Amino acid sequence: MKYFDMLINFLADATSISATIIRPFVGTLLLILIAKTFKIFFAGMVRDFSKDKNKVYERTHNINLIIDSFTALLIILFLGRYIDNLTTFMSLSVSALTLALRDVIINFFFGIYNKKHRIFRIGDRIEIDGVKGDVVNIGRLSFDILEVQNEEYGQSTGCIITMPNNFMNFKHIRNFNKGFKYVWTELKVNIPRDADIEKTKKVLYDVIDTIDAIKKVPKNMQKDILEVQTNYKILYNDYKPIIYTRIFNRYYEFDIRYLMDVKQIRNVEDEILLKLIEEEKKGNIKLYKES
Repeated sequence: MKYFDMLINFLADATSISATIIRPFVGTLLLILIAKTFKIFFAGMVRDFSKDKNKVYERTHNINLIIDSFTALLIILFLGRYIDNLTTFMSLSVSALTLALRDVIINFFFGIYNKKHRIFRIGDRIEIDGVKGDVVNIGRLSFDILEVQNEEYGQSTGCIITMPNNFMNFKHIRNFNKGFKYVWTELKVNIPRDADIEKTKKVLYDVIDTIDAIKKVPKNMQKDILEVQTNYKILYNDYKPIIYTRIFNRYYEFDIRYLMDVKQIRNVEDEILLKLIEEEKKGNIKLYKES
C-alpha cells in the first residue's frame, strides 16, 4: 500500500490532477494488469502439466473465467471506497450505460445460459443462421465456429465465423452431436437393369461389413442411447445398416442407409465407393453408367 500511495502521489504531482481522482483509475488498472499476469502464468502451467492435451483449452477457459470473476469482485470492492463521491455521477450514467451495453449484457447472460443448459459444446457440429461448422470457442460474449462446406456433411473450409451469444435466443440451432454424435445417412448406388439384384445386394452388405467405422456404431449407439434417455425420448429399433431398392427405367437404385459420426461421413463414403470399384473390377457387381 505504501508503494501504491507513492505512485499515486507521483502521478498527481506530474499531472497536477487530484490524487483522489487518480487513485480509483490507477487501482483499477493495476488490478486488471495483475489479473492478466495470473492468466498468462496459469495458462503456461496448464500447457506444461496437463496430461490430456485435448482439455487444455477447456481448463484455460475455466481458469480465465474464475480470474475475471474474482477481479471484477475486487474492482467493485475497491471502487466501493469512492462510491460516496461518485453517487451523483453513477445515478445519472447508469441508465445510459445500461442502454449502451444492452447487447453486451444480453450476450453475456446467454453465454451463461449455454454453459448451464449445454445447447452446444466445444467440438459440436452445428448449423445456425444458415451457417454450418464445428464449435471451436465459446466466449463470454460470442462463439466461434470453424465453417464446413454447404454440402449435407461437408468438410472444413478453414474459415472461422464469430457469432454473438444472443443468436441462441432467436436463431434456429441444429446440433448434429447433441445427445449422441451419430446421424442416419444414405449413399446411393445405381446398377443396370440386367444386373443380378440379389447378388449385388449381398456384395453391398459384404462391403459395408468390412468398414470398421460402421461396424462399431451399433454397440456405441446403444451405450449413448442409455446415457441420454434421461433427457430425451429417443427410441431406435435397429442400429444396423439397411439397403432399400428403387426401380427406374434404366437402372435400379440402392440406398445404403447407415448410422455414422457426422464428421466421418465423407471419409466413409469414399471408402465404400473405392471398395465397390474394386468389386466391379473383380466382376462381382455391375455399376450403372450413363450412356
